[in-house]
Amino acid sequence: MNEYLSSKLEFSVDLASNKDAKDVLGLLSMWRSERTALAKYRWLYKRNPDGPAVVWVAKDRTGRVVGCTARFPRLMQIGSGTTLCAGFGGDTFVHPKYRRRGIAGMLHTRSLEDLEKVGMDFVYDLGAVKHNYMALLRAGCREVGQLSTFILPLGSPAIFGRALHGASLPSWLLNPLGSFGKKAIRWLPTRSCALELGATMLRPS
Repeated sequence: MNEYLSSKLEFSVDLASNKDAKDVLGLLSMWRSERTALAKYRWLYKRNPDGPAVVWVAKDRTGRVVGCTARFPRLMQIGSGTTLCAGFGGDTFVHPKYRRRGIAGMLHTRSLEDLEKVGMDFVYDLGAVKHNYMALLRAGCREVGQLSTFILPLGSPAIFGRALHGASLPSWLLNPLGSFGKKAIRWLPTRSCALELGATMLRPS
């Protein structure tokens, strides 16, 4: 029996219910701070202007939530006025103890199967990391373009100032390179785990 079939017998994937919210938030808090995860959950998951997030969870035989993925609704106008509901993919996470068992692929596959059921016309993703990118391809998505992205790093005054709850420090102490340092790091190309894949848009084949 191959790994994927074994995982399908050992784990199940379904749309999350209200009672799964605490477990989903727990998974998000494993790769973000608890405070940041809660703020994001309240804002993007519950108060998204285009509708609340649609979440799928993977559970083991005991009912423990071991993974999740989400699609965030985005209303898009296509052509001369047709409005479609797109699902922006994000927050696919599997508990470290349960990784490399095909669970991410199961989550993506089920989310694509449920598109019509949840009222979405298509899904897309930008900047999927390498392992998640491969799971999306196996689930039936395809790459439709490349997008190069650039970042503007936060200056040290902003970083330290926030850490010190708004306390200000001399700018020369926080940025000894002065204006030269700011110019040198102003625009840095992103080099994410996606490597040459860059930011990738995906949709069902």
